[in-house]
Amino acid sequence: CVCVCVCVCVYVCVHDSGHKWRVCLSSTLWPRAWPSPSLVRLKLHEGHLALPSLAATAGTCQFALPEAVCKREYQVLRPESRKRCIAIDLCTGERKLSDEIDEGRLRLDGEEGG
Repeated sequence: CVCVCVCVCVYVCVHDSGHKWRVCLSSTLWPRAWPSPSLVRLKLHEGHLALPSLAATAGTCQFALPEAVCKREYQVLRPESRKRCIAIDLCTGERKLSDEIDEGRLRLDGEEGG
């Protein structure tokens, strides 16, 4: 039995009354991480969700525009690409997933090398 506490930081997030949040539990971070090779059983024995509540007048407040960094110019040396393939062996039924991600290569203006 493993006890896990998950804290989610939500900054400036306001929803009208009646909106619903969906919370999901998973044994893996698919498709970013491979699933467990054996069966995983997740059981939620109890839970608690505490959300902050703003005063009724809080919905009328105005927020300043967000700050942003100036966009830097860059040169694409190699474009990004992604290739996802599923191969199925029709004799054995074995399935293989290949997920190749190439984030490309950039050179920021004013930098030497590559």
